[in-house]
Amino acid sequence: MGGIPAKESCAICSGELLAGPAVQIEDFRLLICQVCGSWTAVPRPTALAQHSFHDSDAYFDHPYLEHRRANPALGDRRCAAIFGRIGRALNLAELGGQRIMDIGCDTGEFILSAARQFGIQPVGLDVARRAVERAQAAGVEAYHCSLEDAPSHLTGLAAITAIDVIEHVADPQSFFRGAYARLRPGGVVYAETPNVDSWVYQVGRRLCGWTGSRPLAPFQRLFPQEHIQYFSKRGIASLADACGFDVAYLESRILPLEEIAVGRLTRLALGALQGLDSLTGEKVLRWAILKRPAG
Repeated sequence: MGGIPAKESCAICSGELLAGPAVQIEDFRLLICQVCGSWTAVPRPTALAQHSFHDSDAYFDHPYLEHRRANPALGDRRCAAIFGRIGRALNLAELGGQRIMDIGCDTGEFILSAARQFGIQPVGLDVARRAVERAQAAGVEAYHCSLEDAPSHLTGLAAITAIDVIEHVADPQSFFRGAYARLRPGGVVYAETPNVDSWVYQVGRRLCGWTGSRPLAPFQRLFPQEHIQYFSKRGIASLADACGFDVAYLESRILPLEEIAVGRLTRLALGALQGLDSLTGEKVLRWAILKRPAG
C-alpha cells in the first residue's frame, strides 16, 4: 500500500505507538497511540497510494457506494440529518446561495441533496476521476483533486463537509489545516468517521484477534486497508487545537441499518451491537463540528 515511514508514530498527534497491534489482518496492522488513543495503520501508505486506490474502478464499484447512489430518498434523509447537526453551529437559513464544499463528494448525490433542501451552491472534491465526471454532469462544481490541491478560489466557505473521508487521508494535520484555510472566520468543518470505541468495532477487534482474522472477508470489510487511521475523541480534539479550530461538537451517532449494504444476518448482528452502543454512549459513527474562530 505504499512506503513505510522512518519512524512509526501516530498520524494524528505524532505520539508513540504501542508495539502490539489492535488489529492485524495479514500484513495490515493498526497500532494504538499511547498519547491520544487513536489507531494508525502501519506500514503507512503514501498519499499517492491512497489516491490511486480511490481512483480505481474497483473502489468506484464498491457495494457501499453503489447502495448510496441507488437510493436517493435515503440520501435525502441522511443529508437532512447531517445538516440538522450542522445547524447547531450555523444558521441554516443563512446558507442559501452560499458555496458549501463536500470533500470526497463521489458522484455528487449528497451535496446535490443539500442544494435542493437548503439552497446552497454545491461544490465537490474527489480524487476519483470517474466519480467527479458524473458529479459534474449532474450539476456539481466538482474538481478531481485532493483538498491540498483544490483551486485557489475555493476560499471563504461557510461550511465544509468531510463524511467518511478523514479515515482515508494520508496526512490528517495537513488536511485539517487545509480546511481551516478554506473557511471564512466562523465557518465550520463537519467530519464523520468510524468510532472504534463502539461495540461494533471492539467486538470486531477481539474476534479478529481470536480467529487470526479468518475468514478474511468480514474483517477486511470492517477494517478495510484504505482506512489508515481511526480517531479517538482525544485525537480529534488535539488535532483541532493544533490546526486552530474550536471544537463546537464532538459526539457519536448510530448508523441506520437501511444505509448498510450487507446481508440479513450481518444486519441483525450490527443492529444488536448498536443497541449496546446506545447504552454506552459510544455509537458506531463519531462526528465533529470544528469551527474556525470568528475573531
